[in-house]
Amino acid sequence: MKFPELEINQFMAITHAKVSLADRGLVLIQGQNHADTSADSNGVGKSSIAEALEWCWFGETARGISGDAVINRDAKKDTFVKSTVIDGHMTYTATRHRKHKTGKNTFTLKQFDGFKETELTKGKDALTQLEANKIIGCSLDVFAASIYAGQEKMPDLPAMTDKNLKVIIEEASGASVLEGAYKAASKTLNDSEKVLVTQRAAAQLARNELDFIKNQLVSTTAALAQWETDRGVREADIKASITPLLPVIKKLNADVAAIDKAAIEAAIADCDAKIALVGDENAGLAALDKVLSDTKVYLGAYSNEVVMHNSALTRARTALANVEHQVGCPCTSCGRPLTDKELAAAKADKQSYVDAYEKAITEAEDKYSAQEVAVNDAQRARDDFAASMTDITAVVAQRSVYERQLASYNDLLRSQQNYVNQAKNLRDQLVAVQAETNPHKPSIERLTKQAEVAEKKLTDADAAVIVQEEDVALNAEVVKIYGPAGVRATILDDVTPFLNSQSAKYLTILSDGNIEATWTTLTPDAKGVLKEKFTIDVTNATGGDNYKALSGGEKRKVRIATALALQDLVATRATKPIDLWIGDEIDDALDSSGLERLMQILEEKARERGSVFVISHNELRDHIKQVLLVEKLANKTTKITEMAA
Repeated sequence: MKFPELEINQFMAITHAKVSLADRGLVLIQGQNHADTSADSNGVGKSSIAEALEWCWFGETARGISGDAVINRDAKKDTFVKSTVIDGHMTYTATRHRKHKTGKNTFTLKQFDGFKETELTKGKDALTQLEANKIIGCSLDVFAASIYAGQEKMPDLPAMTDKNLKVIIEEASGASVLEGAYKAASKTLNDSEKVLVTQRAAAQLARNELDFIKNQLVSTTAALAQWETDRGVREADIKASITPLLPVIKKLNADVAAIDKAAIEAAIADCDAKIALVGDENAGLAALDKVLSDTKVYLGAYSNEVVMHNSALTRARTALANVEHQVGCPCTSCGRPLTDKELAAAKADKQSYVDAYEKAITEAEDKYSAQEVAVNDAQRARDDFAASMTDITAVVAQRSVYERQLASYNDLLRSQQNYVNQAKNLRDQLVAVQAETNPHKPSIERLTKQAEVAEKKLTDADAAVIVQEEDVALNAEVVKIYGPAGVRATILDDVTPFLNSQSAKYLTILSDGNIEATWTTLTPDAKGVLKEKFTIDVTNATGGDNYKALSGGEKRKVRIATALALQDLVATRATKPIDLWIGDEIDDALDSSGLERLMQILEEKARERGSVFVISHNELRDHIKQVLLVEKLANKTTKITEMAA
């Protein structure tokens, strides 16, 4: 990834400048302040070049400068920085404005694929910034630490304590980010476990609800079955009452059909015609006969009523005995012996029939006895009148025979109707019992539907628990991964060889391999168990055997080598290679030998990165052939001149 063009306007110390940062090799940046000769080369904007690049792409400089603080203090407006990046076949252009006449405070981003330009600017700068981060492949911290090294950024790493060195290494390697990730993962796990507890409680509540409904369903089903059993008993009782009536009705039907009522009535009419000849006597006798016949009819009716009630009483007593007989007999549904208490209602019902029929018999017998007296009285009155009549005894006797036959017929007919009515009433009762709806059926249907809903609710709750358990397990694994024994340990295991390799590479050049700096992140304790301990052990083959024993110049070389190694580590965190490196006054306090060896390192970096810019107050033109002179003119405008040393 190359930065071919950087345009700066009214940014910090620079009024306006254009600089190419791509494929420049090793370039020296020096400055000259014509507006303030006492400042020498300070304040001209040498460091502002790197600051402008960082501000353009990230809205903030490596030193944390942002907002209106980047505006040139003389111009006070119209600040913008425009930077072009080439990544493969794509060209990206970022332009950031501050108090600009047309650009206002906007951040724009465009893409050009060689054929057409695409606008990448989003509705909000924050969203556009996300696109910019994707293009650069890293955050501002990584970008600044990868491309920029300054004297104030050159910490004395070998002299640091374990705690401070640990912080720097973890931050450089990105392991410090894992601490936040670890905390976030732990919180997520804790939240997930809380959700799991809630979902398990919900599942248990659903299970309890389903169990309650099922228990209700079992008891209601038992009640439904018991009701059906009771109805079966009532049906059986009614059928038992109907059965003995059927043969009686059949016989009565036959008896009625065997009698020729019309013939009897014709014979009576014939007798009446003969008797009518007798005149008034016959009329009087007929009247008495009529009275006698009527009383006899009622007597027969009352007799039939007594017989009928006796027959009904016999059936009622039989039904009562049948119920009493069921005490101790097994239940037809469950086999348990029936108790007297369970049959009490049925017995009371049957006893009511017995009592009613006994009362009806007494009343019928009383009416029969009274009617016998009436018949005897009517008979005497008739006989006395007949004795005083003209003798038509034979005719009258014959008529009496016919009357008795007709009365018997009528008695049969009434008895037949009584039995038919009894059978019809019992049949209607049976139909009504059979048509009854089990009152427990609606409850069964309601509970069944509730059970289906509760079952679905429990199934969903159990499924949610399983999903949440998987989520908790996954989050627990994430916590392990981000924990001290997870990715962090793996990163540190990889970091140590890299730091040692890079430090050795730089020290080989700076000290001819006489000085070694060994980074350590794990150290065995007295028991041989590896513990985290961050140190840089320094040895000198021709001098002191530790860092404190080195000379000032040797310490400077170690500081440069370890700092550059640490910077290389940071650069590995960028997802794209950045073909640019800027060193700001890193040559300070080096002797000529050290300076020459540093130039070897910078030349190697130039070959690796494509462009290396060295900002310095010192005269380095003997070492660096390309020079970028940044001048602040007397009118405080900026002039940049490129020249060969």
